[in-house]
Amino acid sequence: MNYTVSVLIPVYNRRKSLVRAIQSVLNQTYSPQEIIVVDDGSEFDVAAFLSEEHPRIASQVTLIRLPVNGGVSRARNVAVRNSVGHLLALLDSDDQWHPQKLAKQVAAFEKDPDLSLVSCQQWMVYGNRKRAQLREFHRHELFDHLINGWHPPTPSSLLIKRSFLDDIPFAEDIRYLEDLDWWLKFSLLEPKVQWVDDFLMYYHLSEENRLSYMAIQDRFRKIDSVLTRWQEHILVEKGKKQYLTFQNHLYTYNALDAFVVFVRRRKFGSALKMVTGYLWNRQEFYQLVARRVFCHKQ
Repeated sequence: MNYTVSVLIPVYNRRKSLVRAIQSVLNQTYSPQEIIVVDDGSEFDVAAFLSEEHPRIASQVTLIRLPVNGGVSRARNVAVRNSVGHLLALLDSDDQWHPQKLAKQVAAFEKDPDLSLVSCQQWMVYGNRKRAQLREFHRHELFDHLINGWHPPTPSSLLIKRSFLDDIPFAEDIRYLEDLDWWLKFSLLEPKVQWVDDFLMYYHLSEENRLSYMAIQDRFRKIDSVLTRWQEHILVEKGKKQYLTFQNHLYTYNALDAFVVFVRRRKFGSALKMVTGYLWNRQEFYQLVARRVFCHKQ
């Protein structure tokens, strides 16, 4: 089968990184049928910016502008509804791809047309530095792994058979952990997934992306809202102990992330609150300190 690919890029208030992301799509050795950019109510006119400053790029994308900012889930869903490809590739506007990303993932679908999703390894990029992020990948019992602390591949690494995004839209009422919520729903369908063991995606990190978009207290409130969505299902299917494990994982992971950023910013009072509130007697915290991760790029 000759697969057509639609690339879906939501964007909000980004210029330089958006151009970099789109350029990485145009550099693909397997050309997508279309590139859809959804401007999620940015404070400037993304279409005008591209047309005036990057006309060659502007001529090769379909740009949809939403009148108000509704969150990445809404922007992704709009892009899905307006796409035509057999396979859909998500790309966040601050990430980028290796030129062979689509080619190698499409080859996996050609080898096994029953696949639902194909992911890949990724680089973590912080400024001018990068390191390999060797993520563990599971092909079976995805739901069990997700509620036991497995971090699924990031959206920009995925190539997905379109029916799974038609049938499982991203929850638009969630502004945090929307990717995890989607993976939990996706896993219940017992999909067939595959992994390209090559580093084909560059995940760009900045501390602004990690914390400044919401207060840490608001972040934990949003965690609670996701827990509430899944509490009954996990309690009925897996039991109270498993639900508490899932809850503890989400609190600990996010407290660790906050602790790292607060230490880097020398906000030691806030870092201490993370320790006393969430991390005391947590094995993950002491492993973090032992590795001195907060002195290096996450």
